Parts: sequence; structure tokens; C-alpha cells
Amino acid sequence: MLVTRHMSMTRIVTYNIQFGQGHDGKVDLSRVIHAIEGADVIALQEVDRFWTRSHMADQVEVLINAFPGYGYAFGAGVDQATIDLTCYTGEGRVSSW
Repeated sequence: MLVTRHMSMTRIVTYNIQFGQGHDGKVDLSRVIHAIEGADVIALQEVDRFWTRSHMADQVEVLINAFPGYGYAFGAGVDQATIDLTCYTGEGRVSSW
């Protein structure tokens, strides 16, 4: 009797995205998304929500939409109230499990 075992690999990525800013100074989350595609578990740091440095984008929403079917969690490490809205930067996790 021949028994075949298949090993499955879990791809885990951790990445300080520095609010999506590259070495060229441009904020472009599509580059981050491209770099982490294919991972099963993704842990991101410095994900912004509504900061001027990242063009007031809700980066959490952008990342969630880029990985449909993944679960997610966001925890703000910094919470800065402004006159019109609150800005957050923090940790994000997405997982295909």
C-alpha cells in the first residue's frame, strides 16, 4: 500500500508599509498589494486611516477590498482627533483562513 502525504505551506507576510510610501516618496498602496499577493496570513504595520500624509485615504478599506474572502482586523496604535474627523494609524491583519 502506497501512502502519499501532501505538505501544505502557509505563506505568512509581515510588512511595515510605512503608510504606503515608497523610497521615491510616493504613497501608492497598489505596490504594497502587489508585494503581498498570494500570502495566506498578512500582518501590516503603519496602516493609515484618514491622515493627510496618505491623502486622507482609508487604507484599511483599500486593503480589505484588495483581498476579498480574507478575514481582517485593525487596531489603531495612534488615534488623533481633528476638527472634522479622527485619524488612525495602526496594525492590520488579513487572513485567508
